[in-house]
Amino acid sequence: MSPSSRYRVKLFIAYSHQDENWKNELTKHLAALERQGIIAPWHDQCISPGDERQEAIDHNLRTAQIILLLISPDFIASDRLWQRELQQAMVQHRAGLARVIPIILRPTLWSDTPFGNLAPLPQNGKPILSWDNRDEAFLQVVEGIQQNINRLLLPSTQSTSRTPPPFPPRDVPPKLDPSMRSVWKTSSQIALPCLAIIVLWTIVGWLSQAQDADISGWMPILLLGGTIGGLGSRLLIVWAERQLGRTILWDAVILRCMIWAMGGLLGWGLLGKLMGYPFFRAGHGISLGIVVGVSIGIWLILQKGNNSNGRNTYRHNLPNSTNNTTKINRR
Repeated sequence: MSPSSRYRVKLFIAYSHQDENWKNELTKHLAALERQGIIAPWHDQCISPGDERQEAIDHNLRTAQIILLLISPDFIASDRLWQRELQQAMVQHRAGLARVIPIILRPTLWSDTPFGNLAPLPQNGKPILSWDNRDEAFLQVVEGIQQNINRLLLPSTQSTSRTPPPFPPRDVPPKLDPSMRSVWKTSSQIALPCLAIIVLWTIVGWLSQAQDADISGWMPILLLGGTIGGLGSRLLIVWAERQLGRTILWDAVILRCMIWAMGGLLGWGLLGKLMGYPFFRAGHGISLGIVVGVSIGIWLILQKGNNSNGRNTYRHNLPNSTNNTTKINRR
């Protein structure tokens, strides 16, 4: 028994009901892969009578390895697709749990959407409606899907050892949203340079025999308050991104620094007031700017490295297929 028949890749098809004919046409072209036992496509018409509709959609969306978005003006205009299925699909894509593939059915403005940075099918994002031969367009779509599937298959079909499936069922969603995980990851990255600066500042104060609060008192308050204020700003950005359904501001380094610095100043001032430290001086503000700037710089460098590797996270966590790939011959 080949791995393709044992480990079928689950496809979730998200579409607007106004595009049902397009969805049916796509499933016809996917039949070749389905008959080979390579894929198990699922869409909302697969829901059995008596099943809770939204629960079935959420379950199959969470357990899919490839999520197909059938893009059209009706898809973009659908509140149900935009607020539920699209958001969950992008969360799974960023977490490396699934591959999201936009399939452009009809012309629409999609480049500035949450999936606008993903490579679409057909190639170059030419809508299938614009093709003279739509069968040719769907064949290119299926071949693109097949390329993604080939990366998910086991590299060996001859092994007789019992190997667990590469995609165990995931009935339980991630415990922590990736956006929230990034907040705590950021806090840990900020804490290390802040802790180092606190220790260094304490040593300098001790060596200089300074007993006044200017050196030994306000710096820890500045760092702690600045970190709390900066993380509060990050949480506010995450909340705004969720409400708008897209990433905002974080692509601009200057805006990131400004938001963190403003949040840091506010956190430092409030914490200092609560603890009774009346030291609002220009020199302290400059020091805070340096501390926040260094912390942000380190964090941005780490984030840049994480983002460059994030696109390959999904592939690194899965076995690569080099010897046993399935092909559909162009007739």
